[in-house]
Amino acid sequence: MSERFEWVPDVTRGEWLRPMEAEPFTSILSVVPRGFEAYARVFHPVERDRPRDTNTWHGVDVTTHFDGVDDIRASLETQRVTWAEVAASFGTTRHGEAQFARLARREYGNVNGTVDAEGWRYSDAPEGCLDSASLAAAAAVLARHTTTPDAGIAAIWEGWGDRMAAGPRLDLLGDTGRHYILFEAGANDFADAAWPDRAPWVDEDVGAQSPSILWPDDHSWVLASEIDFDSTLVAGTAALIRELVLTPSLEVLPIHIGADLTWDGDGLNRNY
Repeated sequence: MSERFEWVPDVTRGEWLRPMEAEPFTSILSVVPRGFEAYARVFHPVERDRPRDTNTWHGVDVTTHFDGVDDIRASLETQRVTWAEVAASFGTTRHGEAQFARLARREYGNVNGTVDAEGWRYSDAPEGCLDSASLAAAAAVLARHTTTPDAGIAAIWEGWGDRMAAGPRLDLLGDTGRHYILFEAGANDFADAAWPDRAPWVDEDVGAQSPSILWPDDHSWVLASEIDFDSTLVAGTAALIRELVLTPSLEVLPIHIGADLTWDGDGLNRNY
């Protein structure tokens, strides 16, 4: 087992990712490296809610229906749902290059508060962070596809909080401002759902921030949650990608290296 989440001052351990800088910023290969056998997209789960008494937000005026903030929270039914469920609710199509706003028939950045025909109100998909339970499920699979499941690097974007170590940063992607602090961490460290309790960068007031980039010492795969993406990318073997896709607690689809994951890249749902 690695020294769990010990700060790594030797940023040269991330130099093998440097070729990503030569890729267009709009390419997934600027997020996960070129040269792997297969690639996948892990969709970040989303939240929806509706009042328990009416079972719908249609016709409900939030300013008069509830007595206060505490009353609102206690009176709401909440669910964590997949993108496939969102697509079914809005009559759109989930696919490898889907954009969440398009699934909800909205423009980018305008999903919060959207209500479907059944009265569910949606929050936008979280950007830059894979929730701790999903990361634990993914890490359990990742650990089976490396010779070094207990040794690797978790790179955390420096903008995620004040609890970062002082010292050298791994600077990637030039002018985009992607500067990372490195910590010792293997896939097995994250397969334990209690990993946020040990991670020194996690601020309980903000939540369990997942690694921006995670890789094992044998470089057999890379998992990356780009700070502006509402999904996490994985590069690895075809066997790894197949197992991730089949993991029941995750929503994963394979993607190709030419996939367009920019805000307007979802051509299939663009006209909805």
